[in-house]
Amino acid sequence: MRTSSKREQILEAAVRVLTRQGLEKTRISDIVREAGVAQGTFYLYFSSKHALIPAIAAGVRSRMLLALRQEVPASGSLQEILEALVDGTIRITGELRDELVLCYLGLALSGGLQSWEEARFTYCDWLAGVLEPCRQRGEIHPDTDLMIAAGMVKELVESVAERIQLYGGEQGLSRSSRRELLVFLMRALGGPECAQLC
Repeated sequence: MRTSSKREQILEAAVRVLTRQGLEKTRISDIVREAGVAQGTFYLYFSSKHALIPAIAAGVRSRMLLALRQEVPASGSLQEILEALVDGTIRITGELRDELVLCYLGLALSGGLQSWEEARFTYCDWLAGVLEPCRQRGEIHPDTDLMIAAGMVKELVESVAERIQLYGGEQGLSRSSRRELLVFLMRALGGPECAQLC
């Protein structure tokens, strides 16, 4: 994260401290010391250390979507779009590994998984828009509900990326998983001509 405000300083420091110490062992005083701000400044932005987690999650989701929007070609073929989506998601998941682990653990403990899911709609809406030209060109079956398909693609791609980046997938497994995921997605989304290509 780029430091642009006291709030961002606190969030950056929180990620570092929480990653080192864990949620339960971290005290607000640890975070403000790391951030170089007064304890009162912390409470201007957050009511507790648990309130940090949804803010960290929102930042993670925003950065992931921004990066994917830059990497995924809006006018590419279905295969080009899926390759960029898979490769980008795997890369970004690796870059944001610590933040993602914090988010998953913290949101599960705090009951804030709903805030994580709210970001899902924005992602699916974007991906459905990217996939629409593919459907118009016949690369995706014409009866496909793109919002539902985008949600399924998102879940599957993120699951494979997490398995590779968060759970220490081996390099060979990474290449194999990537290839199988791309073939599966092409077959699942593809129109009649895709069955011959895959």
